[in-house]
Amino acid sequence: MPSRFRQKLSIISNRYRTHLLIRSSTFIYPDLGSAPAMRLISFTTSSRRSALEFDLVTFELGSLPPFTALSYTWGSPFPSDKAHEIWNEPNHLAFCNQQPIAIRKNLYDALQHIRTREHEPAWIWVDAVCINQADDEERTSQVEMMSDIYGTADLVLAWLGPEDEASRRAHTMLNTFGRGIFKMAAREGWDKVDQYGPKSPELVGELGHCLPQDADWSAWNEFFQRNWFRRAWILQEASLAKNLRLVSGQYVFDFDEIHALVAYSEHAPWWPMTAPNNSGEDLPSAVINPIALTRSMINGMLQRSRSVRILEDHHGSINQGMLLLLVLALARELSSSDPRDKVYGNLGIAKRILGVDFDDSALPPDYNIAVADLYIHTASYILTTTPILSLLSHIEDAGTPKPSTLPSWVPDLTVRHTTGRLRLGDTANIFEDDKPLYRTYLSGSSLTETRSVANIILFVNGHCLATVSEVATGDSLSTPEKFTSQINLLSRLPHMYLNGQSTFEAYWRTYMGDFARSSLPNASQDIPSSFIAMIIHGLLCWFDDCPIGDMRQQLEPILQHLANLDSNFSQHLRSLGVASLDLLIQDIPAFVSYCLDWDSRKNLRIALKEAAEFLYHFLRFGRLQLFRTENEYLGLGPRSSRPEDQVWIFEQARVPFILRAIPNSEHFHLVGECYVHGVMQGELVDKIQFKRIGLA
Repeated sequence: MPSRFRQKLSIISNRYRTHLLIRSSTFIYPDLGSAPAMRLISFTTSSRRSALEFDLVTFELGSLPPFTALSYTWGSPFPSDKAHEIWNEPNHLAFCNQQPIAIRKNLYDALQHIRTREHEPAWIWVDAVCINQADDEERTSQVEMMSDIYGTADLVLAWLGPEDEASRRAHTMLNTFGRGIFKMAAREGWDKVDQYGPKSPELVGELGHCLPQDADWSAWNEFFQRNWFRRAWILQEASLAKNLRLVSGQYVFDFDEIHALVAYSEHAPWWPMTAPNNSGEDLPSAVINPIALTRSMINGMLQRSRSVRILEDHHGSINQGMLLLLVLALARELSSSDPRDKVYGNLGIAKRILGVDFDDSALPPDYNIAVADLYIHTASYILTTTPILSLLSHIEDAGTPKPSTLPSWVPDLTVRHTTGRLRLGDTANIFEDDKPLYRTYLSGSSLTETRSVANIILFVNGHCLATVSEVATGDSLSTPEKFTSQINLLSRLPHMYLNGQSTFEAYWRTYMGDFARSSLPNASQDIPSSFIAMIIHGLLCWFDDCPIGDMRQQLEPILQHLANLDSNFSQHLRSLGVASLDLLIQDIPAFVSYCLDWDSRKNLRIALKEAAEFLYHFLRFGRLQLFRTENEYLGLGPRSSRPEDQVWIFEQARVPFILRAIPNSEHFHLVGECYVHGVMQGELVDKIQFKRIGLA
């Protein structure tokens, strides 16, 4: 028999044998015993050419040896892998305690990588092997120990999958440009380095040899699309780690260095780095910042830092409900194969912070409970233990499909907050040193006085402020038609707003959520010209391909409407270097040239720079609807807002909410939170009369 034929026959025979072993494998787990314990594996062979073999040994928690905890995705490590069945099925053979055991490809690759490293860890914890996944009781008990496992491990190794061109470029960029930036920051300070763009002499002079190109930034963004960065469990696994190492094939990444470069990307003028993906989010910061924030939060709280003080309730103890809500909010963008892990996967963070004060009985892991029941129970627990009604600020837009079994006041944790979220009254405000940004109605009433839950109806004390009479068409300044719709809405308001401000000032403050109130004492002088510069610049971009005559014809009525809203409009134009609106309309090409002449026209450049600094706040609300009420209030609400909806103020809520009456019922449907200009600072506290209402 020819040797080549014998070789092929041997390969076929081995594959068939492997297939039979996988199909017949029924691994028998060693008993964990009665004392708190966990299992660890240790390789019995180190050569990649030999079969993957390891021993599985049980250890009581009090006698654990040093070990490495593996963090990885069960399925494909890549965001869109057509051969998903290759990754999702347990079709790779390993031998555990000399018994065949079937594992998935990504885990197989990770273990093969670990065992061939020069400094292979003696003991490893990996959930798919060390936990009997077929035993719900064991799975539940081990999930309760996750925070101890990842917090105790000497190293948490995050396996991102095999290397590719994106991970190679990302690794090279981090080791050259990234570390060069870190050295400059150590020498000059981050405040100065954050101002260096791709063509700044300082950056070119020192790092010109390794300045990233567009292809490098594209690879950087692609690298962060790997599925590991989207797992709900990573917030706990990565945040609790004493030592976190990210690995993609042969490339090893230090998390703190990645976070530093991502933080630089948020401030430095590098458009390719911060360009959003198709969903409109900035990938690196969206996936890295929640981990970094949680790591920082945990370290600070464990040291009894300022954050612990802010989380203390009136009785001097840390509020578990508010802490849990904060963690769930950070994990909202992450995904999980089991929706219940959106809750269970993050309990360990709260447990690690609270220690002996953590109430294990509040939300014990139970994988037999229905997802909707778990989400209702979680929301009820937070509402009945947290002084402020912050949970209601985490409701997704009412236009988002939602399981019929979930009441409108319960967040659907499987829905990412990419649309319609104001985030005005959420848990971010608990970290403010001073008073919260918004305090529509904060009282000293007890929890039971302000809310209760019965038969999945949430009862709260509410006051109906107004009824929505008009909603602008469209959800931002993204097209002339949408902008015109907003201007038309504003034109139907009195020239003087309810609080004495001009309608134009009420408009830009509303669009910013009046964030500048707390950061810029002279906002009314500093912002309007920047806001107008942003609008005019956007208008010129809209009409970029139009003949000058058509551009003039479309621009004139829009700008004239805008001018009618503010008596100081001409003054704002002069600060931009434009003598009058008439001259701007008459000589559009000159103004276009003026916009492009960055070096000689510093006033417009400064205004646009100021606009860019505040642009975050404008864009933050850019997918929301501008509305007015029948009693002349102006506000921003969820995209599904519509006329006849009602604006309500709740006792112990920082922000108002939009409700929709349920036909043939005395209860309401919660549409979402809103901003209403002129009531956000408690201006109506002395005028409100509450009544008990139900949210279904």
